[in-house]
Amino acid sequence: MTNLFESAKPVTSNVKGKKTGDKFIPIEGLEAYCAVTTAIKALKAEEEVQRIAIDEQFDDYFATEGEQHKQRPENFKGMEGDTRASCELRRRTITSILKDPEIDKLNELKIPYETIPDTFVLNPEHTDWIKKNAEKISVTLTKLGAPSDLIQIKVGKRIVSDESIAAVFKLSREQILELLPIVSTYSIKKTGETSLTSAWELIKTLFQTPTKAKKKKEPTT
Repeated sequence: MTNLFESAKPVTSNVKGKKTGDKFIPIEGLEAYCAVTTAIKALKAEEEVQRIAIDEQFDDYFATEGEQHKQRPENFKGMEGDTRASCELRRRTITSILKDPEIDKLNELKIPYETIPDTFVLNPEHTDWIKKNAEKISVTLTKLGAPSDLIQIKVGKRIVSDESIAAVFKLSREQILELLPIVSTYSIKKTGETSLTSAWELIKTLFQTPTKAKKKKEPTT
């Protein structure tokens, strides 16, 4: 019979924080802090708007060049005013697993991708047991009464490969535009220095005439 004391679980506290009272205490720096957090929130929103507009130009460049030359276009350096930045098309990262609808689209257009198979790993929770029986494990696991969860499975994944990118650029412009969000990402790295003063001057003009928010494009499935 199970010992109820031995199987008892820690008590979970359900106590909630108290509601803020109506008493006001002077806090030096609070106004500046809140102003900064408000500015950061607004800047993040503006950053997304600007990035969407830039990515649309990247789409146009890479799709046009890719269709024309039937190969992955070279990366380039962007410029506007005194600003310079390296602009790159990169393969979707190996940590970003392709979803089933994306796989279906790649299969439909005969775009290759890499499949990393399932692998089995030993449960690290049983390291002491494994060390203790290391010499015997090679003989048999079942005779030792190995824990049922000793062996774990590391689920395989399907990811974009360099061949995926190459194959995409052999398609039509419309198909390239459809597949770019699935197989790639864009990178912008500013080169040179921009003073904070000049940056703030430009930012102020952006908020004087705010741009209309656009919805970020999702991969077509």
